[in-house]
Amino acid sequence: MDTLSQLIALLAPHGAVDQHCRFAGHWEADHPQTPAGVMPWHAILAGEALLETNGQTMRVKAGDVLLLPHGSPHLLSSLERQGALATKTRRHNGTLTEVMTEGEGGELELLCGEFHFGVNGALLFDGAGGVVRVETAARDDCHSLRALLAMLGEESLSDKPGAAAIVRELTSTFLTLLLRALLHENAPGMLALLVDKRLAPAVAAVFSEPAAPWTLEGLAERCFLSRATFARHFASR
Repeated sequence: MDTLSQLIALLAPHGAVDQHCRFAGHWEADHPQTPAGVMPWHAILAGEALLETNGQTMRVKAGDVLLLPHGSPHLLSSLERQGALATKTRRHNGTLTEVMTEGEGGELELLCGEFHFGVNGALLFDGAGGVVRVETAARDDCHSLRALLAMLGEESLSDKPGAAAIVRELTSTFLTLLLRALLHENAPGMLALLVDKRLAPAVAAVFSEPAAPWTLEGLAERCFLSRATFARHFASR
């Protein structure tokens, strides 16, 4: 089993798709701080919006997947800033909650959910900023991720038999594909160790035998490095 698969098995995360949003006009969607180990995510299927968190604002667009690894409070809002805020309507369709606004201006469609890693999941994104962004539209290696998001969007609105089960199962695959994408673009936290060729043997050994009494010397030997070189390289990650 490869190290990413081992990591996922070890953390045993689970996820959910909670909302399918279709917004138009002047709208805002405020999200409070989540408990430790609960990471909100948003996948933009169509349109553009603004994301504000930790005093910073970024413009996000179709194809972007946004992960809030520390569960930070954040605000999604329309590019349109004029007029009164549109009133949201909500309807549970048997699979998730559909949230809609009506108005003039560009429309946004997005999926929202959470990944639950538990408190140990913080190590996975240790050192990452408030928002981890994967721009799938600009990456040739995210074809499968884009296709899966399209299927999630379609099934979340479907009234066909088994739609809820399909969405639930696809969410696990979505998480794996998202982590795979992060391995190849400024991997944060523990993910950075998985792509470091010098340290990968040590990571693989720990995942294979997590209960073993590993020492710094033992891990350095696995990587054919001296204790000092291993410690220095590990600290730099």
